[in-house]
Amino acid sequence: MEKVFKNHLVSYLESCGLMNENQHGFRAKRSMFSQLVQHVEEILLRLEDGANVDVIYLDRARAFDKVDHSVLLAHLKSLGVSGNMGIWIHQFLTGRKQFVSVGNEKSNTSDIISGVPQGTVLGPVLFLVLLTSIDANVSSFTSSFADYTKLVGAIPTALDAQGFQRDLDSVYDWANKWNMSFNGDKFQLL
Repeated sequence: MEKVFKNHLVSYLESCGLMNENQHGFRAKRSMFSQLVQHVEEILLRLEDGANVDVIYLDRARAFDKVDHSVLLAHLKSLGVSGNMGIWIHQFLTGRKQFVSVGNEKSNTSDIISGVPQGTVLGPVLFLVLLTSIDANVSSFTSSFADYTKLVGAIPTALDAQGFQRDLDSVYDWANKWNMSFNGDKFQLL
């Protein structure tokens, strides 16, 4: 059932152009390889124009666990996912509980209010829905594979460096808006 539902949701999102074209993870006919080819081509284009190129490699902290259900459901609704499909996703995400068991001891049960269910067919697609707008206010080239994102900028002048910083700030603003966070320890600037 979940696979059939996922196929309908993805078909709708793809046919309406609602998925981020620069996201390669968890998508048909896309892979880590397709993302790397696109990434390298973008760098080479800028180098051939004679510019210095900076690349920032970003990693979201506990990305799949941090998906805020209320934010995701509101975003899905804004994308036109409503009616029975919206109700089904709401029921899929909400009402889940968890506890920890060690030996014969169990913790108290608590409600799960964030995160996409891992190990499910639909979970990765729901995560990708949040990434649809990560590069909306970014002029640098942006590409992603699952929860990793790369910003590529040509930096021939100090003004371009300031623009690249604004793009990074914009990605951080996006993360704040969607209640996501980055793992700064895994950032790389080349």
